Amino acid sequence: MTAVFFETGRLLNGALAGQSLVTAHVVKKVVAWGHHEGQKGEFHRFASDGRTLTHLPALSDPPQDAETARFVADLPGLLGLETGPPLEAESNPPLRAPERLPFRGACLTLLDRVLEPPSGGVQLEGGPPGRMLSSRGRVAWLTARDGAAAKYYYAPPRGLRLHPDGDSFRCDREPSKGDETLLDTVRFADEISPDRLALLGDYPVLGPVHAPRDLSLPAIAELRRGWVEAYGWGRQDAEQEGWRYPPLFSEAEFLERPPAVFWRNPLGQLLMCVNTMFDEPMMVEPVLYLYPPRETAVRVELDASVRVASSRPALKAGAWRITASPDGTLLDEDGGRSRYLFWEGRSWPVQEPQVGDLVPREGLEAYFDSALAQRGLEPAEARDFKEFWVPRMADSPYFLVRFFNEEHLRFLAPMRIEPAPDSLIRVMMDFRRLDTPAAFPPGPPARRPERNGFTAVEWGGMAR
Repeated sequence: MTAVFFETGRLLNGALAGQSLVTAHVVKKVVAWGHHEGQKGEFHRFASDGRTLTHLPALSDPPQDAETARFVADLPGLLGLETGPPLEAESNPPLRAPERLPFRGACLTLLDRVLEPPSGGVQLEGGPPGRMLSSRGRVAWLTARDGAAAKYYYAPPRGLRLHPDGDSFRCDREPSKGDETLLDTVRFADEISPDRLALLGDYPVLGPVHAPRDLSLPAIAELRRGWVEAYGWGRQDAEQEGWRYPPLFSEAEFLERPPAVFWRNPLGQLLMCVNTMFDEPMMVEPVLYLYPPRETAVRVELDASVRVASSRPALKAGAWRITASPDGTLLDEDGGRSRYLFWEGRSWPVQEPQVGDLVPREGLEAYFDSALAQRGLEPAEARDFKEFWVPRMADSPYFLVRFFNEEHLRFLAPMRIEPAPDSLIRVMMDFRRLDTPAAFPPGPPARRPERNGFTAVEWGGMAR
């Protein structure tokens, strides 16, 4: 944990009048799910007369946890100063940046705090009294009187359904694990000439919503191309599993659905929300374990058809080069150690499951114990899977669960491992949320593979 101090003003009245106003940017490194780091910062303000340092809770962010609170309380001593008298926190403090900022009928979310905002931008009407709210690029900046600023973004609804029985549209991407900010998870559209869009209607909260008139927009043409290219594989897979795959739409039928809609958020930015029928699900949290019979230099490369959003350790020139030990310990080129390689990304459109196992929410853990063991995962690997996925499947009473195997993943996420493993086990879960139980055809039977020699094991899941 670190603190950087800035003298940002002087107190004009009250018991501490005449003392310097000192702002400390306190930053704590955080670890999420054991394999990647980030930083979380907050602002604390103090009054100082050169001998004492008095914390001003009414002008400071609430400490994120007990460790940060202790660190802030210890700062005077760490600087060789005396601790000033305690002061009571006030409601509605004048300089504190709220975590959520009401704006134009929506709510902006705090992304970061900095001492000074970037120059330029457009002032926005409707911000909190006494503080300037401005728009720069994809964010809004709330500037306090002492120069400190807070960066906000607008998080769109995860999904839109313009009509009760209509198609669902996805407005955001799954947040990645550090290589992208939350802002990059939203599909921002370039400014588009109005004559290339057709008005669908004026909807509550959203306002005017438009759809593409034709395939001249590159993003729409790319959606069409990806869906057509993946269609043959999807239909063949459906026929093998005994269910009817949706028909291949003509260009006119494709545009009529529509494939995407466009609307402006409260900051005036044009967003694109994609019809989930044509969208590529995120392959979330695939992790790869490597177990060679002896210490081995290994190169792992994902095919260029996979658009990687995040990786740990970071891919270099599209590949990992690591040293693997028989116990599964991996040493990367920078000297970092880990138990597995992590990635997530997108490749091809995949329809929601139509076959599989119906699992109630309370039965997920027991189901995964059995299903993952049948597909070759050892208890420690299955435990990692459940630790990640079970908490993320708490929002529905029932799930239709299916698994893609190595044959499916040769198309969805081709991977090259050198030297080639003797045994390769790849398990990718897909699921569909259900409000009520229903009957579905079973998925393909599980086949427990044998582990011989150099073994590579990968698990992950689809997120829509």
